[in-house]
Amino acid sequence: MLEEARRTLAASISPELERIFASAGAAIRVRGGDKSAIEALPQPTDAFDFRSRFALGLANLAEGSSEVAAARFKEVMDNPRPNTSLNAAMSPLFYARALVKLGKTDETRKAYERFFDNFTSADADLPILGAAKAEYARLNS
Repeated sequence: MLEEARRTLAASISPELERIFASAGAAIRVRGGDKSAIEALPQPTDAFDFRSRFALGLANLAEGSSEVAAARFKEVMDNPRPNTSLNAAMSPLFYARALVKLGKTDETRKAYERFFDNFTSADADLPILGAAKAEYARLNS
């Protein structure tokens, strides 16, 4: 489907849209178990390229490179530019998940708490929020 979309839009593909297609294609390959696909993910274009950093973090977390993943999520979290991106809001959760794998319990708690702060007005039945609360509870047991 991704290739079909690319062909359909071929006449109007901008460099940014091409980066999105490249990210999506690489993410699909990573999910399919192709570890080399991480190298195909576009690198961040500038300090404010949250999408690329987040995608790289997800791919590295999925492949077991928790330290690299944590660094990418932290870059998104620590960027001082105001951001309403879902990637920015979700980064603390995935940062926490990477930190769990690194055994950094105190930092993990803080990351989960930051994630919860981002979702204070979210629907309590939101599945990702429920999963995060369960993960956090296991940390404290």
